[in-house]
Amino acid sequence: MQVDRCFVAVLIFVSISGCSQRTPNSYVAPAFAQPPVNSCPGEDFRTFLRAFASDRKVRFKFTAPFVQVADWRDVNDFDKGVSTRKVAKTEYRDFTLQYWSGSFHHASSDGSVDSTPLDVRVHGAKTGYLVSYIYGMSEGNSWLFERADNCWLLTADPEPPAE
Repeated sequence: MQVDRCFVAVLIFVSISGCSQRTPNSYVAPAFAQPPVNSCPGEDFRTFLRAFASDRKVRFKFTAPFVQVADWRDVNDFDKGVSTRKVAKTEYRDFTLQYWSGSFHHASSDGSVDSTPLDVRVHGAKTGYLVSYIYGMSEGNSWLFERADNCWLLTADPEPPAE
């Protein structure tokens, strides 16, 4: 009987000391009680791409920490070939696809968006999808999205600019 009283006394002490550190509204549900959250903005890639091209916050969240960017070694001499470099996602500004009013559009680096809808091509790649379009007389733009954690990440800008 003596052991039971000590056990109860310890429980009361632990309960009182734990309660004194919390306010009535500071209850935190245990992790197992919260439903898993699927933060991917699309069940399929095309839905994901529309969300990605519609919202700057979605683009930032679903861009890899570094984007592999292809560029010409010498823009005046294409024969010198292409080099690639890693660009931090905080510095990457070359995603020029915008989705609004039910279609994709070209967005310039100055922020203006062409009202003419684009023909965006989505091709399956080894690890994800290659998205590309042709704009005006240029060869267009392309991006590689790779599968990651039940969603996709922008990981590469694999073709050098046409201009």
